[in-house]
Amino acid sequence: MSAIEFSIIEKYFQISSDCYPQDIVMGSGDDAAVFAANRQNKTLTSDFLHTKLNSSKTQSADNSLHQLSAFLNKTSDIEHRYLLLNLSLTETNEQWLAYFSESIHQILADNNISLIGGDTTSGGDFIVYQLLMIQ
Repeated sequence: MSAIEFSIIEKYFQISSDCYPQDIVMGSGDDAAVFAANRQNKTLTSDFLHTKLNSSKTQSADNSLHQLSAFLNKTSDIEHRYLLLNLSLTETNEQWLAYFSESIHQILADNNISLIGGDTTSGGDFIVYQLLMIQ
């Protein structure tokens, strides 16, 4: 998707650097922007994983947690990593939520990552993980 991704950004989301606030050094790129903080340039990178939960919510959640864990291992050299967790659920299942929350908290603890927010809504059954990284 990289070639398509870059052409979409260039055609629809490229913003003139004249429109950026002064602290934005470079923006509207693929997955990242460079900004100035405390007289240093920092790179803010965003990546996300999403999963549609099927009839076996536990199995599809386990698959998504495995993908998240593998992704976090690939980014382990980045010191500042934060996770936003977005859940869209058709129903509230306390047993599943307890299982899922224990699992994700363990993965985050193992990888020294903070869950800093996200969103919970009713709708289709989806999990979206958004990882924010600052270098």
